[in-house]
Amino acid sequence: MTTTCPSCGWPTDDLPTSAHRTSEGIVDYRRCVCGTWLVQLNGSTVATR
Repeated sequence: MTTTCPSCGWPTDDLPTSAHRTSEGIVDYRRCVCGTWLVQLNGSTVATR
């Protein structure tokens, strides 16, 4: 399953990532081509800015 940006629909798998291991799992910070910042936890988008 591919996650997409909630703002523009771009696939987040194509975006550069900064991944960090936490007690909750893997947290990824990604910036979409439309400029939206995405925070993903274990592959699911949990926050945007």
